[in-house]
Amino acid sequence: MKKLFILLFLSHVFVSIAQQRPQYSQYYLNQYLINPAAVGTTDDVQIKTAYRKQWIGIEDAPSTAYVTYSGHLGKELGMKKGIHRNQNVTHHGYGLQAVNDKIGAFSTTSFYATYAYHFPISKKASISFGASLGLQQFAFDNSKLDIVNSSSNQISSYSLIKPDGSFGAWLYSGRLYSGFSINQIFNNKLPQGASQSGVNRMHLHYFAVAGYRFSLSDKLDMIPSVLFKAVYPAPVSADMNSKLVYKKKAWAGVSYRPNDAISFVIGGLIVEKIEISYAYDAGISKLSSRSVGSHEVILGLRLHSKSNVYSPSDFW
Repeated sequence: MKKLFILLFLSHVFVSIAQQRPQYSQYYLNQYLINPAAVGTTDDVQIKTAYRKQWIGIEDAPSTAYVTYSGHLGKELGMKKGIHRNQNVTHHGYGLQAVNDKIGAFSTTSFYATYAYHFPISKKASISFGASLGLQQFAFDNSKLDIVNSSSNQISSYSLIKPDGSFGAWLYSGRLYSGFSINQIFNNKLPQGASQSGVNRMHLHYFAVAGYRFSLSDKLDMIPSVLFKAVYPAPVSADMNSKLVYKKKAWAGVSYRPNDAISFVIGGLIVEKIEISYAYDAGISKLSSRSVGSHEVILGLRLHSKSNVYSPSDFW
């Protein structure tokens, strides 16, 4: 009965409240997850994979895994060391993304291809517009329902594939970044797997993000940032973050999501190419009494270009 209670509660959150996109505590280390215009903002090819296990101690709680690949195409020859390619150079960004998100008997697997066009608007700032197009597979497995009830026979398993896409805009310089994106633009309709109330619509998700890098010394930077998320009919939510970066190679930070969690992050670069970062979420919601928190780990590989030039987003 406890398993059923938790599953139905999570299903209610997933379906009725419409929080249909995965939660990421370290989104600022991979902005591509929420905004396609962010691909191509680095002077290297980046491969990142991550795993997130939410609400440890609660059965059938959400878990998310992803892998992303992103890079750029554009002018590099003749650039002097220390000059960012992103500044005063028109170029293109590209990316591939795969995400698997599970919650109880529900699972969503997504695949996207992404393109972004970048161009300068001043000597220090550039703007980009990007779009992702792909597929989402939605699945519901009624064998995972622990229900001893004849009504359970009415809850049918399903597996459906639907088109999906997103688009966004990104403004950035060596110190400032901001962006806006819209996800799930196809507004797909799906069967409501755990009820007989007809169909469930995949709602549009809106994301707005901004951050600024303050130099505290030659070796230490502080980067506060904020992310706003909006999806009907849920209220607007916010992630407020602050990160300290040492020599652009190691970082530690804290994030606050009102009525949800406080997140602590630590990470760094290993031999200039391998990135690892870990986040622990201490819950402050009503679920915190049932859970010992959430864990999220990111592992990345940075393949620097021949110019060996670092773009600003390497240390956002």
